[in-house]
Amino acid sequence: MKPFTRPKFNTGSAPVKINVTGASQRIPIVLDGGVYDFEIKAARFVELHDKILLKLDLEDQESGVILNTRPVMVQALEPGLASLVNREQALLESLLIFANLPTDDITSETISKLVGTRFTGRIADAISPKDGHRSNTLLEIIIREAA
Repeated sequence: MKPFTRPKFNTGSAPVKINVTGASQRIPIVLDGGVYDFEIKAARFVELHDKILLKLDLEDQESGVILNTRPVMVQALEPGLASLVNREQALLESLLIFANLPTDDITSETISKLVGTRFTGRIADAISPKDGHRSNTLLEIIIREAA
């Protein structure tokens, strides 16, 4: 058997350059609950056990910060989650309609088309009872009529 040899790290004198400009603006934060104008910076489905979640990276248009948002639960097998899933599917439906995207046979490709969508939404500041983690929860898409 060949003996294990730990790989050696390159400790040469090559200069290292790292750009951290604006790094603090890229750290997701939690805003106070209320109504804000957002832009979707990223949108993707995430599978977790028997659930399908929609993870949205939302940027507050006024401050330019990214929110630490709780994923939207769009599918779950647990009967006790049916009410939550129905509310959050309605939220997703509102967002898709607002973005002029189809609401049937939604795929990852459909969800990726949400990137760049700007909307007004109501959020809440929530604390997880499991681990005390703070996040924002998207509660509502507010459709404003043109004046």
